[in-house]
Amino acid sequence: MMRFGEPGHHRQQSYAERAIQAIQEPLLKRMTVQELKTGETSVEWSEDFHDIDPKVCIIKKLILSPEQPPTYLLDGSHGRLGVSRCTYTRKELQVISINKKPPPDSVIRDQPERYVPEKILKHRTR
Repeated sequence: MMRFGEPGHHRQQSYAERAIQAIQEPLLKRMTVQELKTGETSVEWSEDFHDIDPKVCIIKKLILSPEQPPTYLLDGSHGRLGVSRCTYTRKELQVISINKKPPPDSVIRDQPERYVPEKILKHRTR
């Protein structure tokens, strides 16, 4: 899966890059030590990570406070309203368009080993 950044979402992009950096640092150290000891390429770490299915959150409540930017509560499992524990500003959220198109195939450099289908057009059972 290829992700691409949206204009105006620099803060969200920086949070994601920092999370990736926090994951990769101990992982690279572990891989380096294992490769130096065994002399073989380390690939066992890939079994530790599962496919991530990003959940699309829905705004449940708008909070307007004087002299504060509007904040939003997203759907979650907290309280009787079923909302998230923290609030988000407009810049911290990303609007997902229904007609959003991925980047063109020309950005792929080599022939990929496998493809991930975007959607199933027709489903037939016999």
